[in-house]
Amino acid sequence: MTGASVPPGRQRTAREPLRPGMMLAGRFRLVRHLGRGGLGHVWLARDTQLEDEQVACKILRGDFFYDRRAIADMKREVLLTRRLRHRHILAVYTFWETVNERFITMEYVEGRSLADALLEHRAPFAADQILPWLEQVCQALDYAHSEQVLHRDVKPSNILLGKDGVVRLADFGIARTAQQVHTRFTGEMTSGTLLYMSPEQLLGERLDVRSDLYSLAASVYELVTGAPPFYEGALITQIQMKQPAPVAYLGDGINAVLLQALAKSPAHRHVSCGEFFAEFSKEVRRWCAEHPAEPVPETPVQRPETTLAWHPDADTVRLYMAKTEQQKPRIGMLLVQAGIVTAEQLEEALRIQEQTEERLGTVLVKLGYMAEEALTDAVGAQLQVPFIHLEKERFDPEIVSVIRRRTARARRCIPIHREHGQIVLAMADPLDLGALNEIERRCKERVEVRIAPESAVLAAIDRVYGP
Repeated sequence: MTGASVPPGRQRTAREPLRPGMMLAGRFRLVRHLGRGGLGHVWLARDTQLEDEQVACKILRGDFFYDRRAIADMKREVLLTRRLRHRHILAVYTFWETVNERFITMEYVEGRSLADALLEHRAPFAADQILPWLEQVCQALDYAHSEQVLHRDVKPSNILLGKDGVVRLADFGIARTAQQVHTRFTGEMTSGTLLYMSPEQLLGERLDVRSDLYSLAASVYELVTGAPPFYEGALITQIQMKQPAPVAYLGDGINAVLLQALAKSPAHRHVSCGEFFAEFSKEVRRWCAEHPAEPVPETPVQRPETTLAWHPDADTVRLYMAKTEQQKPRIGMLLVQAGIVTAEQLEEALRIQEQTEERLGTVLVKLGYMAEEALTDAVGAQLQVPFIHLEKERFDPEIVSVIRRRTARARRCIPIHREHGQIVLAMADPLDLGALNEIERRCKERVEVRIAPESAVLAAIDRVYGP
């Protein structure tokens, strides 16, 4: 609730705080504050021209009132969502624009979000308990995807659980058609909520239905554990590089399905939300039949105050995207976080790198700020990528031939052998995701990364491929 009530029917004036009883567009009487999102606040209102029918009003924040991008996003939400007529998608009615307000009217659902439900439950949900909700969300997403619409912000706070038990997917505010979501080479922005954002969405890659699936799987992970897969520390790096931990109290079959949906590469995920639900529900029911008395851990669900993104009302964020060649400074930030170099040393190295176009690690070593092996150890520890001594390795000629010598030198990487069904790849720069993508595309297998000093990688390339 925001402030005290005012006489019913009084029209709001410009810049005046929203309060119960105020009128919007001479028609919608505000009742109470429901929550907030990235662009504004959501209020319950009554439509005085339709027998006081209850509606929800998403009202653009005052600081966005003249923001053309924010206004365009609200209009796009209306245009996209009006097309989506589905029982499990929150209905959006229209966009209103007056001298004092810009807002969207939409269906009001009496109930709560799954984020609020988890907090009120005060412990993780049992896997079988969430199946009815998950099935409905998957139906909504598969339908939206069939209409070529990607949600891009799937998270528990955007999944509404009505008192009638019906689930509705809400907030298509940053949704896009499948042709509108490639930002990697534009220097523009990617949007989403960081804790649930897929690796490719984070990088501004072209997205498809499997990005929404990743966000859904991250939401499922939170519902059954009490926390998203990654929620503290270097989130961006973890989302891109670190494998989520299996859910300790669930069976291997359930974990296999869930972690597949959270795979770093979209190619390794299920092809649709429906396929994910079919496999997940099958494994959950099998597990429950075999372990009828298995308890769910009584782990209290809490939200650290320092983790602002981890909150039911967390803003959807926008991140300015750099071009591929500009991704390398992230390694420098990892070294600063680890205390290996200072921020001033990193700034100097970046200035030199801009002039010489050398790799950042090479510049730091040349400046004497750190030894090459210390650089490799530090980056590997931060990224949780195992170190490998290439001098002791035996290289499989068939695996090495996956890429050419020129590519290996340019990317500072070399395939070694196959291990546990995966190709082991030594890299000087584990954040060169383009190299991983290229090799996985070529060999149609998953790549397991190891880190090695650049000099060791180059020496191995010369030794294996020839000078």
